[in-house]
Amino acid sequence: MNDFISKLTLEEKSRLVDCSDGPCRRNIAPIPRLNFKVICLQDSPLGVREAGYVTIFPAGITPGASFDRTMIRKRGLLMAQRNFEQRGLTSPSRPLGWSALGGRNGEGFGACPYLAGIAILEMIAGFNEHGVQSTIKHWIGNEQETMRKPSGDVHRGSFLSQLSPNTFYKVSYG
Repeated sequence: MNDFISKLTLEEKSRLVDCSDGPCRRNIAPIPRLNFKVICLQDSPLGVREAGYVTIFPAGITPGASFDRTMIRKRGLLMAQRNFEQRGLTSPSRPLGWSALGGRNGEGFGACPYLAGIAILEMIAGFNEHGVQSTIKHWIGNEQETMRKPSGDVHRGSFLSQLSPNTFYKVSYG
């Protein structure tokens, strides 16, 4: 990885973090001289969004309620397989707040931070088994929405102190 990054120009590095136009919800531009192919990130906690003839999976609360790590991993693998050979999904989703009234809980596995951390690890492992990259969505500060209406709050100060440290650690470091 360090070897790859050392070969990038400043412009190429900036293109890796700035999404470009393309067929997917988010697109990371290719770098042909280094044989780096486009990364097409499809967006949805339930599969591929804004596309026809796709498999839609049950909401995350369903596998979350099972507490079945094997099933959650298999869900990730199946979602990756049905991703039309794209290389990325902006999923799973998990706000790290404690409230069952959080505005994004419908996209996650439930309000329990420990369950969320374990479920996210299993989903990502399932994606990785099929070679699909994942991006965790809505996990820092996004649970401040109410009924999916943005609150407009600007997070100041020691924001991470309000999150579950166990979940943050599990998701960040495995």
